[in-house]
Amino acid sequence: MSLNAPKLTFFFSRELADETSHSPSVRAALVKHLINGSILVGGGIAAVLSITTFLQRDSILMGLTTNADVRSAAAAIFPMVLATQTAKGLCYPVNGVIMGGLDWKYTMIAMWFANFACVGLIKFFATGGALVTLNQVWTALFVFMVSQIVTGVLRFRSKTGVWKILKEEDI
Repeated sequence: MSLNAPKLTFFFSRELADETSHSPSVRAALVKHLINGSILVGGGIAAVLSITTFLQRDSILMGLTTNADVRSAAAAIFPMVLATQTAKGLCYPVNGVIMGGLDWKYTMIAMWFANFACVGLIKFFATGGALVTLNQVWTALFVFMVSQIVTGVLRFRSKTGVWKILKEEDI
């Protein structure tokens, strides 16, 4: 079966619910293809961008400022910023697919969970009145993005709600 872009473009949110548009196995294959393709492309682009940025970090930092202290601070958080960028590249397609499936209640629950994880981590870092470092802020943002990836993947794998169509592929 050939899966082309126009089918996927027009397929997703409305067609997911329209059981007359395609056979269940075709619909399941299209949804799985969209999920996997989106995640691979988004994550791949973000990973390549992060690796390229990391390899060019010295010239990037020199282009941003002449202040050695600012360069040093930026260099210290560079790895966590790039890890967060890569996680974001995976997070956006996962969220896009869930929202494209009109899975609003789950989206809300997943976002609340991610927000609580992020803010909770910041609160933890600030325990006892401690100042939160830039690296800790970026760590919390990384957790925010990863929480959304994990909850999204768990939702797809649950094959419940609008994602029950994915059970058809098991048949």
